[in-house]
Amino acid sequence: MPQPGLGEAHILLARHPDHSSAVTATLTSPESSRHLAETALCDRGFRRIDLKTLVLARIDHDEPYYADQAARALRDEGATVEITPSLQEEIDTEWTYGNYPMPYLNQDDFWEYFHPKSIPPERSWGPGAPSAGLLKIAVITSPYPLACRTPPAPQDEDSTMTSNPAVRPEIIDFYTRSDEAARLHTTATGTLELERTRELLRRHLPPAPARVLDVGGGPGTHARWLAADGYTVHVVDPVPKHVSQAAALDSVTAELGDARHLTATASTYDVVLLLGPLYHLHNKADRLSALTEAARVTRPGGLIAAAAISRYSPLLDYIATTGLAEPAIQDGVRDTLDKGRYAGQRGFTVAYFQTSDELRAEVTEAGLADPTVYGIEGPGWVAVKAIEKYTDTNLLGTDMYDAALAAARIADPHPALIDASAHILAIVNVRPPEEPGSASPCTPSVFPPSPRN
Repeated sequence: MPQPGLGEAHILLARHPDHSSAVTATLTSPESSRHLAETALCDRGFRRIDLKTLVLARIDHDEPYYADQAARALRDEGATVEITPSLQEEIDTEWTYGNYPMPYLNQDDFWEYFHPKSIPPERSWGPGAPSAGLLKIAVITSPYPLACRTPPAPQDEDSTMTSNPAVRPEIIDFYTRSDEAARLHTTATGTLELERTRELLRRHLPPAPARVLDVGGGPGTHARWLAADGYTVHVVDPVPKHVSQAAALDSVTAELGDARHLTATASTYDVVLLLGPLYHLHNKADRLSALTEAARVTRPGGLIAAAAISRYSPLLDYIATTGLAEPAIQDGVRDTLDKGRYAGQRGFTVAYFQTSDELRAEVTEAGLADPTVYGIEGPGWVAVKAIEKYTDTNLLGTDMYDAALAAARIADPHPALIDASAHILAIVNVRPPEEPGSASPCTPSVFPPSPRN
């Protein structure tokens, strides 16, 4: 419904002349409606810099999207909103990992991760404000809180807050706006992850046609080849876009769901895959819930495969891309190494990264004994990523890619090399329940051991 007074408001949205991602709003309204227009813009994240101009500046560099959302809402309220052609071009540009470098850091996170000591958080805009050159990152960050859509920072692992059954909204938004279907096919490192995951799973999978539940299966990247191999595959994912993509695949079914609360009945699947959920669950209790749910719906003797992102992958990734030369980035990497939390500083959403020992311990704590743990990409992925970045060359089909794949296979028997991979995979069989009266593994048998030959 149009808001009283906004019918006379005229607003021009444009790209900021000095900061490419920021957006300016110029009020050309009569004075009687200017205040209402300014209030409406401020409610949507804009901040006033002079009598007729406001600016939208976000840590995540995603101002065009939010400016477009503001324009749509203001038009619905009766305002006249014009968008310059150059800004409209930015709005229409398809979102990619590359142009979304720091999703969902609110301002408190920004000062924690990047804390330029020379500029206090209470700095002001306009005359007398500190030089923008003092900030290497987000030079136009507003001194006020960002738009209300910005989620809070992930909680520490040792937080006493109870597990939240809802999937974090920034995770849903990230995958809704990114092209996860292409991620494992467009670069050598992505293809290395896909090829090795498939290779490791095929070592352990029961013969087709077994029933596979692909939990957090995204757009069906693994479901596609599993179905082609003859398996009956059902995908569960919390992202509606992914569910639609997976359901469109031949011989694949899909539903919207959460790894911690599966709708499947007990002991109905031969294989359950958790190749995505664990690293999007910050709280240990949530990760254990996902693992125990997987065990519940897997038949006795069935297989569970759970993936994690290596705790050390940000350190290695930033070496490959030289981002580690920035002192501010070093602080974020130290925090991830210490606590496992990742606030989405670069090309990803909030996540929790694990060591191979931690993954093994949590799988075991969930009642799944003796998991086999692999490094997926092996130690060569860092070199592949660095070469691709600095030569602008796709290494698929080259000797370098083949060497990285060979290195991953050679590293398999060596536990010390597991954490050098970007991703880690735990594979475990669900043990059948013990028969009544059978000896517990925790209680010595009353019978003497059989004589050995």
